[in-house]
Amino acid sequence: MTPFEFIAAVIQHIPDKGFRLIRYYGFLSNRLRGACLPIIRRLLNLPQIILANTASSFAQCMQQSFNFDPLKCILCGANMKLARIRLGVPANQLYRFHDIGLWTNL
Repeated sequence: MTPFEFIAAVIQHIPDKGFRLIRYYGFLSNRLRGACLPIIRRLLNLPQIILANTASSFAQCMQQSFNFDPLKCILCGANMKLARIRLGVPANQLYRFHDIGLWTNL
């Protein structure tokens, strides 16, 4: 596919100015979706979707997904309070952020 063919293929998916996409109208509009979709699902004999409103924290998601507690210190096992996230710090340099004097001579 030449660059011009690729651009032509992408451009055909851009709606015209002022064109409203179909998902914003009818039973899929933001105003009607919550009331109409359960009725439509019932008429089409589709299973009811029940969303659990259980907002999980980052630590809970990590614990459930990877069986790893990110708020537990890898050096001493104590519970930590998340103050900030530092990316790119190698594990052997974590002693700089630890209070135990045992690790200060590393």
